[in-house]
Amino acid sequence: MRFNNFAQTHSSTFARLSLYALAFLIAMSCTDSSPTKKIKTESIEVYDMIESNGEYIQGNLTYAESYVYDEDGSKLKHLIRQKDNTLHREAYIYKDGVLSKSNYYDANDSLLSFYIYEMENGKAKSRFAHEAATSELLRIDEYDYNDNGQLLKQYTKDASGAINRTMAFGYDQHGNEVQVTIRNNKEQVILNEEFRILDLDVDKRWIERWSINGDTPLTVRKRKLEYYD
Repeated sequence: MRFNNFAQTHSSTFARLSLYALAFLIAMSCTDSSPTKKIKTESIEVYDMIESNGEYIQGNLTYAESYVYDEDGSKLKHLIRQKDNTLHREAYIYKDGVLSKSNYYDANDSLLSFYIYEMENGKAKSRFAHEAATSELLRIDEYDYNDNGQLLKQYTKDASGAINRTMAFGYDQHGNEVQVTIRNNKEQVILNEEFRILDLDVDKRWIERWSINGDTPLTVRKRKLEYYD
C-alpha cells in the first residue's frame, strides 16, 4: 500500500481512537526553552481509514471528544460524541485542589457511573469505577509512571482485583505517545499500535497523527488546541 501518496494528498490527519480514553493524565514534555503554552481546550476528531484503489484514505468520522482545562492543567470537563451523534460527558471533582472523583453522564444527562481516584504526587495511582444506581464496584484501573510523569502502564482489573488487560505506552523525545501495546489476562498481545505524527504545535505536541497496526493504517486523529493567553 502506498502510504506516501496518502500523506502527500492529506497533509492533515492521523492517529487512533483510544478505547479507554487512554490519554488519561498523560504528561507531555517539551525540549523548547521558551515557556510552554497552557492548553485551555482540546478537541479531537477520529476517522477510520479505508482502502481505495490500493491506497488508504480518510474515511468517516467515528468519534469526537473534547476537554476543558484550568490554567494549572487540571481537567474540568470531558465531552464525548459517539458515532450515533449522542453526547456523553464526564465532570471532574477536586478536593483541596486534588482530583478525587469524576461523574459520567449519558446522552440524557443521567448519571451512569462515577469514578473514585487515589492520587500520588499529583498523578492518579488508582481509579475505581462504580455503577451509579447501586454504587457497585465495576472495575479498577491502576497506573505506573516514569520519572518524567508519563504513563507507562495501565492495568485494568475486575472488581476482585484480577487483571483483565494491561496497556503499555511509549513516547518520543517530545513526550508524544507513539506506541501502545495491549495484552490480555494471559499476557498475550491483542493489539500493538504505532502512531506516526504528521504535525506538531509550537511546543512539539502532536496535532495530526495516524495509527498503524503492523502495515495497516487504522485511524486518523486530528486535534485542535486552544491556549490561555
